Amino acid sequence: MLDLRGSIPTVIFITDGKYHDSNLLDEIVPQPDAIQLKGPESKQLYPDTLRMVEYYDDEKDLLLTLITNNFEVSPPGFAGLYLNRWQIEVFFKWIKQNLTIKTLWGHSGNAVKVHVWIAICTYLIVAQAKYALGRTLSSY
Repeated sequence: MLDLRGSIPTVIFITDGKYHDSNLLDEIVPQPDAIQLKGPESKQLYPDTLRMVEYYDDEKDLLLTLITNNFEVSPPGFAGLYLNRWQIEVFFKWIKQNLTIKTLWGHSGNAVKVHVWIAICTYLIVAQAKYALGRTLSSY
């Protein structure tokens, strides 16, 4: 999960390549203030209210129908957030290209996770220092 206000991850799950992204939906806790689900099982699994947002994109001739727990953002604004989800993929690409994980410290699942977490934490520390110092230089 990526905070689009600064391209900073708010939730990270590290899995092997065989693990499908949709499986993580059960792991992510929805943010507060989120159309209430009507199906008996769905309502039991997620009893809070949700909102359906429909937005037609003239430029792409595309109708987006999305469900969210965010009641504050307008439909065009929410559609913009949804369309920006590609930034998550860009962030993963950036991790692969820039976190200098060329040689792993170990090959067990735990060793790989520790290595990736340390690289991400280091990046976040540098990003925070860059922000705190008001620098515009590259993080490299």
